[in-house]
Amino acid sequence: MAETQADVNYPVYTGVWTNWARGGRIKGSTITLTHHDGALLTAFLAVFIAFTGSKLWRVVCFGLFQFLQSRPGISQDGLYHQRQAVLRNATDEKIGFLSLLRILLAWRRRARRPFFRMIPIVALSLLLVIAITVASLFSSQISSVMGNEVLISSPDCGIPGETLGANPTYEQGSTIFNPWTTEQLTSWANYAQRCYSSTSGSSPTSRNSCVPFVKARLSSSIDRNASCPFDEELCRYKNGNIKIDSGYIDSQDLGLNLPANLRFSFRKVLQCAPLASENYQKTVYYSQEKPYTRYFLGSQIHRGLPFTYEVEQQSAEELAWQNASTALADYGIQSLACLINNGTCDPFKSAFVPIKELAPTDGDVTLIFLSANGIRYTNATDDSWYAAHRTTNGIVNGFGNDLNPGSIDYFLPDQPASVLGCKEQYQTCDPTLPPAQGCSPLDGVQNSALNGVNLKTEREMAIAWGAVNWAMKSVLNALRSNALLARLSLLNDVQSPLPTNQWQLEVENWHNITMAIFQGAVIQDAIGPGNPDMLKYFWTKPSSDLEKYICKNQKIISTTYTNFSTMWLVIVLVLGSLIITIEQTLETSLPWLERHNIIKTSTTEWFGNDTLQLQRMAHEELGLGDWEGCRGKAIPVTKTGQLLGTFSIADSEHPKLVNPSLLAESLSPSVTKSTVSSDDKAGTAGGKEIAVKALSA
Repeated sequence: MAETQADVNYPVYTGVWTNWARGGRIKGSTITLTHHDGALLTAFLAVFIAFTGSKLWRVVCFGLFQFLQSRPGISQDGLYHQRQAVLRNATDEKIGFLSLLRILLAWRRRARRPFFRMIPIVALSLLLVIAITVASLFSSQISSVMGNEVLISSPDCGIPGETLGANPTYEQGSTIFNPWTTEQLTSWANYAQRCYSSTSGSSPTSRNSCVPFVKARLSSSIDRNASCPFDEELCRYKNGNIKIDSGYIDSQDLGLNLPANLRFSFRKVLQCAPLASENYQKTVYYSQEKPYTRYFLGSQIHRGLPFTYEVEQQSAEELAWQNASTALADYGIQSLACLINNGTCDPFKSAFVPIKELAPTDGDVTLIFLSANGIRYTNATDDSWYAAHRTTNGIVNGFGNDLNPGSIDYFLPDQPASVLGCKEQYQTCDPTLPPAQGCSPLDGVQNSALNGVNLKTEREMAIAWGAVNWAMKSVLNALRSNALLARLSLLNDVQSPLPTNQWQLEVENWHNITMAIFQGAVIQDAIGPGNPDMLKYFWTKPSSDLEKYICKNQKIISTTYTNFSTMWLVIVLVLGSLIITIEQTLETSLPWLERHNIIKTSTTEWFGNDTLQLQRMAHEELGLGDWEGCRGKAIPVTKTGQLLGTFSIADSEHPKLVNPSLLAESLSPSVTKSTVSSDDKAGTAGGKEIAVKALSA
């Protein structure tokens, strides 16, 4: 996983899945779609909710209409009839609200108690307008409520290890596995530098660059005045050391999408202290001119050497005249670890066996040696690991000042190498139980993984052991001097001033890198190595059904897909469909409801206030048309060829619907008579039509 930027394309599963971190199988049910398909679904939901809202309005209107309906035979004023007509015919809540409001304003000084009769209905219609509008906007929340977590879907899921039947050679390990491992560690170190700083994640821009991990960073507590984790005589300070506790990191924090019975958590406690190594070192000579300093803090296992580390000594004159372009002008860093297994250092996974003052009992021990090869400091450095107080005594070396051109004093390291001792402890837990009941004791990484709680698969073991095993020693041995923050202020062979707690800042940075490793290793396992040679020789695929299940349940953050809550989607669609069904079947079922006395009021007025029925009754009162379909949802129609009334425009301020025959006779009897006599064989209907034409002329 050489890249962790937001624009990296990861293989993502699209479809229905359960996000166990969001409340279980129902609340966590998620639908992941591409951005294109997600936009279409969001648009559909907005239209569907708006359409459902209009149908809900019609159902509410029916209820209000029936509730406000007067008894048959009782005369009512204009406000009543207009209100009932709006409730019967307003197609949506916005039109209904505006119409009812206009009725209230028009009748406020004419009708009896208009505000008492209208305000509750107007308020209810306004409430529906607001509710349906909010519900339409909520359609986008059905996706945003599930966040940007998606599942990786890759056929190459597995863990680093020898591929079954591949039998890789040592050379293949050196040319394939080692470079790939260094690449991953470098990537995660860059991520830690970018996303674990004190200001990372403080803005949306920085959070967007800290992907794809479900949590941008794993927080830890830091004690910068901790006691010595070893024999106090060996530590340079009894207090003032550093202790970093990761706390309990849930597998969900790593993006592992597991139900409660498969979840696990782990904890790492790191304690480091500068060591007073003066009593554990001595000078040796390989020749008369080349002295070396050997450190006797333990014996090397694989090389069979009785000492821990050795480094060449250089005099102040040699360091002062050191050419800045030489390869030696850089920090040298070497780490050696003892990983305990049942109380002793595992000879296959450890580099040295420490002395009794360092001997581990409940944690792994790592020694980090720092040598400033050819580096000179501009100021005296009081930091315990970078200590530099020897001076060059004004030896000329290309810099100068006004009083003494070309001459400057530098400061040189106090020791050929400085030593940090670190103790690492790990703990695995069942997060569903209290720590006292569900956690293994703090111990070395191997004991913690082998005796771990709730570790059920090889991949879980790899997460809790393999990824952690990459932590301190592997980070330092792979990154070397690139793991040092001090190099950020190193130019050529000159080191700018360092704070007195620089060694603590370095330890914090290493811890942050290991946290990024924890996060990155699980994602790398789920995606695959991204290297065909690694896949061929050094990648172990899942074998059991449980391992395959875990492989398919690794989450990452992605902004290129859209998630929808299945629960809310179903609620919206089912509730909306129910409302639409009720509205569509309401009128057709009214006669049945009325016959069975389910509806107490007559539905005749409801059908009669339909727009077309009101129009039919207006024409019928003028004696025009022989009508059919006068009840129910039917469209009222006349017999074939019958003509209806027209609007009288004699008074434009008060138009009326009139019988054309009567209107024509009242306007011009001579015109009407001549018109009718000239076409007396055409029948009444034809005469009416001619009269209208004459009137228009």
